[in-house]
Amino acid sequence: MSQGTKIECHVERIGPPLILGEGPHWDVDTQKLYYVDIDGMAMWRYDPQTGKNTKYEMGEKTVSLIVPVEGKPSKYVISWGRELVAVTWDGEDKGPGSKVAVEPMAAVEPDLGNNRFNDGKVDLEGRLWAGTMPMGEEFEYTVATPGRGCLYTLDGGKANTQLKGVGISNGLDWTRDWKSMYFIDSILRRVDCFDVSGGKLDTASRRTVFDFQKNGIKGVPDGLTMDTEGKLWVACFNGYQVIRIDPANGKLLGYIPIPAAMTTSVAFGGPNLDVLYVTSASLGMTDEQRKADGNAGALFRVTGLGVTGYPGRSIKLD
Repeated sequence: MSQGTKIECHVERIGPPLILGEGPHWDVDTQKLYYVDIDGMAMWRYDPQTGKNTKYEMGEKTVSLIVPVEGKPSKYVISWGRELVAVTWDGEDKGPGSKVAVEPMAAVEPDLGNNRFNDGKVDLEGRLWAGTMPMGEEFEYTVATPGRGCLYTLDGGKANTQLKGVGISNGLDWTRDWKSMYFIDSILRRVDCFDVSGGKLDTASRRTVFDFQKNGIKGVPDGLTMDTEGKLWVACFNGYQVIRIDPANGKLLGYIPIPAAMTTSVAFGGPNLDVLYVTSASLGMTDEQRKADGNAGALFRVTGLGVTGYPGRSIKLD
């Protein structure tokens, strides 16, 4: 890495090894972190007060995102394959086949059976944005057939297309004036920015704010989040790191080494929103290899950064 400096902080593993940990979301109301294991087909909760991780195994289809429903405790919207559904969960361990309410909300791409939802996040108006990608292909080779995914918004129980021709829809976040949205298509190895107005993406306004290849960054951009200074934190899949960038000038400000190659996503949390939670993956590893490694696929807590972020936003359904 030719630019940026190592950020002094403390990195601690706080979760068990998952297959594809993703989608960290800090819920202010419960003061807990929610995240998922996509290929493990489960949603997880981490309680920093007890240090306990619990899971709800949906089974059958992938689960790539989880967001609380505003005003409805224990109710969440999750992705389930190519569907968005609402589920009720008390936060305790539950295995496949548990009798819990699942409410269908929207489904996409019925003709693309190899696609699934990937990353998603709620915007400043309480609307869910979520994108899709092909699965069952080697990550680094998907570039050969890009463009089969889309980015959607969930509006009134319907999924509306915001962006077509997406390779692997990943990290996204918005400026606090709600005029710009940052977005990652991992296949392109860059962070882009769009103008947004009235909940609609202006696709013609697309511009690149940070290019991994041009900056010599190891790994592929995955999930991202914004801090209160307007800087972006980006997880580097196959890069053993999280980087901090300035989207205003395209500069790399620093990096955090993470003891897991497949770093997948990031979210600020904690009572003061000064803790950075980092998810990771252990794709392609056997159970024995995961146990021997311990860090691959684990959840990490990063403290001592000296910056704060924003909490996850709940989805508004009414």
